Amino acid sequence: MPGANLALYDAFRYALVNMNNFQGRGEVLDKSISILHDTSLVHGNICATKHFNNKDWWVMASTDNSEINYYFVLLDQNGISKIKAQKIGNKITRLGNDSDGFLFSPDGSKLARFFYEDGLFLFDFDRTTGQLSNYRRIPVTDSLVLDGGACFSPSGRFLYVGTYWDLYQYDLESTDIKGSEVHIAHYDGYKTKGILRAMIG
Repeated sequence: MPGANLALYDAFRYALVNMNNFQGRGEVLDKSISILHDTSLVHGNICATKHFNNKDWWVMASTDNSEINYYFVLLDQNGISKIKAQKIGNKITRLGNDSDGFLFSPDGSKLARFFYEDGLFLFDFDRTTGQLSNYRRIPVTDSLVLDGGACFSPSGRFLYVGTYWDLYQYDLESTDIKGSEVHIAHYDGYKTKGILRAMIG
């Protein structure tokens, strides 16, 4: 049932790995190094995109905090160099909700966050400053189910959202993104488990 799997984390941690050791397989030098404490990070909500300089990285995490929605950690050649916090957009409906989709567009200019209960959250992202803007909440048809996902097209123009039963396309260059919704397919419930079992014997 919704909310049965409550998953929040109290810290954001990282590990140091030397990839030159063990014939390129790497060696963990240090682990569980804490970046953020007592943040109520939401399970599964971590993603990354390159900084505008194409060398450094922004690593992003979302929280269930009413005062701060997102943290941005700037990772450069020297390690963690900056941590930013931002409050923007809606707080998720249910405590502990993890996103069915939490990802940057291929060029890093947009962030999408999809929930089966809340629909699609869409933001613009500044890869230089690490700032979200232009928050939009887009209801997804038939999204009140316990499953789903989202992904961008390679060009970044289209966003695809899958609920348990249906797959939709949205044109992010449209002035009316919800109005651009195209229903692509409906899942008819067919499963191959029986066929695979017969093939195995």
